[in-house]
Amino acid sequence: MEESKQEFTGTVRIAIPSALMLSDIFKSIVIEYSIEFPNVRIEIENHHESIDLKRQGFDLQVLPDAVGVTDDSYVQFSLLHYGSNLVASPGYLESHPPCETVNDLRSHRIFTNRYNADLLSEDIPVRLKTDDLNLMHELALKGQGIAFLPQTHSKKSLDSGELVKVLPSYKFPRLSLTLIYPSAKALSKKTRAFIDLFKNKLN
Repeated sequence: MEESKQEFTGTVRIAIPSALMLSDIFKSIVIEYSIEFPNVRIEIENHHESIDLKRQGFDLQVLPDAVGVTDDSYVQFSLLHYGSNLVASPGYLESHPPCETVNDLRSHRIFTNRYNADLLSEDIPVRLKTDDLNLMHELALKGQGIAFLPQTHSKKSLDSGELVKVLPSYKFPRLSLTLIYPSAKALSKKTRAFIDLFKNKLN
């Protein structure tokens, strides 16, 4: 098996949104692949919209399911389904007006990313919209407002008590990730190995 891994060479090009690119789970996937297939070059680019994989020379793309795929001929595999929480520091909540209903969010500083923003009412003012989930998380920890973060990105701080849920009984729609790639018949072994790793980690 070790010999077959050494035979994997060439380049795998991946298009992925920056919000996911910075996540611990994606980093772990890339690290594991690099260890398993050390002779494969990996190129990762930030793309938030569906691209023409063949024309632009990419092997696969990962996008939230809210983003439409431009080419229906591509394989679209549904990955991780995830929820999001509104979170803030205890200090922020103690020093600002109560937030007991969705309407109360209008009186607060809200931080979100482009995908979660669509889950909020248009009349809720968003103070910061960014794809940098780490920045949103840090701002919430510093008591600067309420961050609308994927559950996986806020779990550690919620468990430690550094952050608490805002409107914990309110359930926002869950989102999922879509893995996109050309016909499976044309996949190289190195690309198929990356796809299998995505499916194993995020399915």
